[in-house]
Amino acid sequence: MPLDIIAPMADSTDLKYRAPALEKGLAVLELLAGVREPMSLNAISRQLKRSVSELFRMIQVLEFRGYLEVSNSGEGYVLTNKLFALGMARAPTKDLLDVALPVMHRLTAKVGQSCHLVVASGDQMVVVARVEAPGDLGFSVRIGYRRALIDSTSGLVLYAFQVDLVRAEWKSRLSASVAKHDWVKFERSGHAARKAGFVKMASHAVEGVMDLSAPIYQSGGVVAALTTPYVKTSRSLSEEEIMAGAQIRRFLILHKELDADDGELTRTLKLRRGHINERYAPLIDALYNGATEAQIATEVTFEDGHKGVIAARVTIRDMKPYPVRQAKMERAA
Repeated sequence: MPLDIIAPMADSTDLKYRAPALEKGLAVLELLAGVREPMSLNAISRQLKRSVSELFRMIQVLEFRGYLEVSNSGEGYVLTNKLFALGMARAPTKDLLDVALPVMHRLTAKVGQSCHLVVASGDQMVVVARVEAPGDLGFSVRIGYRRALIDSTSGLVLYAFQVDLVRAEWKSRLSASVAKHDWVKFERSGHAARKAGFVKMASHAVEGVMDLSAPIYQSGGVVAALTTPYVKTSRSLSEEEIMAGAQIRRFLILHKELDADDGELTRTLKLRRGHINERYAPLIDALYNGATEAQIATEVTFEDGHKGVIAARVTIRDMKPYPVRQAKMERAA
């Protein structure tokens, strides 16, 4: 299965036929697909080196047809999921999902964890299906999530289990964009994966998550990776003699997302535990003293650099732990 790389559009002088309006529309879609933040009409105009009047009608039509939408913040345009949905409707992908989803449902029911199906798209992996973990709590990855192939467990599986010829092609395209020592490490991990038949490693993106990933074969080649982001839940902890007492018994939902701009996360999205312990001390105390709610006020930094305060009364809820199996309790005694 060749790596799906979108080649740059050939120079207009090489084209046999020209469709200027179509070219403008595709340029807008490709531009927005490559950025993380919304883009205003003026920003799109500057980036594509075309006038606002030239792009205005094109963007209005793309919005009307459902390919673009104004972002929730109102600060510009973003892609919708329509292109993704069209891609998922293609026969090969649809057939893959039809076969995989029943198996994924059985897997999550058996292990009590979520799972997701990943395919390659250019130099990235993209999640095309997921099944949530059973129960009230769990961790899952959203459909459409993308990450560099060389910076993800699923990407490692997609690369490592390709046949030699395909893997050599991928290597020629991927290795040039990373440091030599990073590629050597990636290749070593791939060799270990082929020997084991699967990959088990700490998540590249979320601390405390262990990724378990295996290749999905079709017609002799690897077409996808099936990955479970394994997290310790009350259900899984109840099955371990030593860890059964570590089940979640009380929890709360924070009044704001943790943010690197507020010092709560590093720029690589790792928790800054010491800072969080100080910042959310009233909530932590309430979790342990039996309170049913707690008042909290935290300073936040907005995108423009201004600071403000978000205050809320947070509800604390109790959870009933899973019982530990009697046989395990007897062995522990």
